[in-house]
Amino acid sequence: MQRTAQHFLLFILLFALSSCSNKFKMPRESIGESSEWAFYKYNTASGGSRPGTFSGKLDVIWENSFRNKPSGPLTISKGFLIYPGSKRKIEIFETATGLSKGYVRSKRHPQSGMIIEDSLGFFFEAPRFSRLRCVNLLNKKKIWDRKIKDATAGLIVVDSFLIVSSSEGTIYALNINTGESGWEYHSETRLAAPPSSNGDLIVQTTDGGKLLALSASDGEEVFVTELEAPVLGAAAIDDKIYLADYSGNVYALELDSGEVVWKNKLEAKFWAGPALSDGMLYLGSTDGKFYALNTDNGEIVWEFSPGDVIRSSPIVVGDYVLFGTMSGILYSLRAEDGLISSRRELAGAISFSPVSDGRHIFVATGKGELLCLGSTLETASIE
Repeated sequence: MQRTAQHFLLFILLFALSSCSNKFKMPRESIGESSEWAFYKYNTASGGSRPGTFSGKLDVIWENSFRNKPSGPLTISKGFLIYPGSKRKIEIFETATGLSKGYVRSKRHPQSGMIIEDSLGFFFEAPRFSRLRCVNLLNKKKIWDRKIKDATAGLIVVDSFLIVSSSEGTIYALNINTGESGWEYHSETRLAAPPSSNGDLIVQTTDGGKLLALSASDGEEVFVTELEAPVLGAAAIDDKIYLADYSGNVYALELDSGEVVWKNKLEAKFWAGPALSDGMLYLGSTDGKFYALNTDNGEIVWEFSPGDVIRSSPIVVGDYVLFGTMSGILYSLRAEDGLISSRRELAGAISFSPVSDGRHIFVATGKGELLCLGSTLETASIE
């Protein structure tokens, strides 16, 4: 009798585990749904800012802990939280509950994260044999794949073309349905950050100290701006182009010509691109400081000193700016003045930016911790 009970419990455990380990199949009705955080920095312009009702609080709504460290940036698409993991799986979760909805199998580490366009999922795998893959999420079948060497950690879609940068210096515009090149641009310098776009321009930073601006329609060079140092993070685009280089220079450039409107030299080193919202530019440094600058003139509006290395871009959600540190601390600051709204210590480094659905914040750590954060009081009152 005891052995029968043990067998029954084992069966239940195996069933529960298998139910969480199925390949992801996207419901057909999800195709028409919007994507709350479609790309690695919210939209193609890489501003890292979205409206929302986020309260500024970092109470734990739900959390998952597993042995699948993040290998690329999070995204939220079609109502699903997408987590690219080092165990060769792209895990898909329900945003409201954290329940697993399955996975997309990756043959190697999915370094770019995954984005969804209609019913197609796109992600880049590396190392050794680097491949860019397109999968039909309705039937779980591969549509196409293509060899691209060391793509950067972030993909965007502009006018039905998948825009991809590679470390070897090439920018690709690929047809999302076939993977064939619409155009390619070959630079003479390494590309460490993903591209950005306002729909007309493709803007690409380089670690050779240049900013490239290309026509989104045909890849023709519009302008090249010489900067003072390598740029390791993506540019943000609004009425100007904003970026920060490794030696501490923060720039605003003209959209049509790339001429420098203003430059502010800070005592900092920047590995990640800025976030942009309501006339303010937000960026964190590896020297343990976080800055808010006026987009009109580059002057510092406020600064905050967490005293810890910041390697990922901040995000702005509603009235709050959020960023994580390499010691695993997530900060929520009031965007207008930098005052702390909330602070939470997590297990493991935060090397990829948080994402948001406008109400909650989702963050992954280097020790395989995935959390949804917000206001528990707000959640309770709604339920």
